[in-house]
Amino acid sequence: MLALAHPERIRRLVLCAASGGLDVARLGAADWRPEYLAELPDVPDWFVVDRTDITARLPTLVTPTLVLYGDQDPICTERVARFLAAHIPGAALACVAGGDHMMARSRPEDVAPLVRAHPGPGAAVTHQGT
Repeated sequence: MLALAHPERIRRLVLCAASGGLDVARLGAADWRPEYLAELPDVPDWFVVDRTDITARLPTLVTPTLVLYGDQDPICTERVARFLAAHIPGAALACVAGGDHMMARSRPEDVAPLVRAHPGPGAAVTHQGT
C-alpha cells in the first residue's frame, strides 16, 4: 500500500469497501475470491493468491484516513471497517446506508460527498457515528 510505503506522497486516504491486506474471513466477512474468479477468470493469479496481512502496519499510517463501508457489503462489513478504523490512528469511519461492495461505482451520489468532505493534512480527524 502506497500510504504505508511512501506516506509523504499521500495527502489523505479513503479506504472504500476495503478488503485487501486483511483476513476478512476471520472477522466474519465473506471470502470474495471464488465469486471474483468466476466473474473474471483471467485475473492474474497473484490477485487472488496473495494473502499479505498488513494489520501490524496499520498503526503506522500517518495519513488522515476515512474508512468507508456500506451496510450491505458482505466483504467489508461493519466489523471489518471498525477493525480498520480502530487500528489506524485518528481514522474516521462512515457508512453508506444500502451500500454494497461496489458502492463507489453503483452509488457515487452517496460516496462522493463523503470523500469530498474528508479532511486533508493538518485537519483533525475524528470517528464519526454510523
